[in-house]
Amino acid sequence: MFALKLPPLRDRLEDIPMLVEYFIRRFARHLDRPKSTVQTTALAQLEQYNWPGNVRELEHLIQRAVLVCRDDRIEVEDLALESVSEAIHSPRQIQQQLMPFTAYQQWLANQEKQYLEQVLEKTNGLVYGEGGAAQLLDVHPEKLRARLRKYGLRRSN
Repeated sequence: MFALKLPPLRDRLEDIPMLVEYFIRRFARHLDRPKSTVQTTALAQLEQYNWPGNVRELEHLIQRAVLVCRDDRIEVEDLALESVSEAIHSPRQIQQQLMPFTAYQQWLANQEKQYLEQVLEKTNGLVYGEGGAAQLLDVHPEKLRARLRKYGLRRSN
């Protein structure tokens, strides 16, 4: 066995279009949706972002975009990046943009709740089984149920 060292995504911006295409195909197939296309402006913004979360951040972002896009076209609004053009590039910018940790926790919880609401909407409230939210998110159904209870979300029947 040997380790492969890859530079971070921010150092390989030319890989972004290929990775976006791969993730779109993968999630479209997994979600049983038509393959989406990415608007040129959305792709340009992805290439401008600093990617502190590396490839995993891109993967999650594309998964969400495939779920929420309309007319099978991923637009800038579907990317859920507050301001990609203002991506963080230096420790000084990070310091200037930091919010208190408790505010960050509240913001993060709100984002998770909204995401779970969208997933439940996509699955018509189905949590368990084939085509359910747990399968869609690739998470154990009981773990998902605990998250839904945490946010007071219920199946919509």
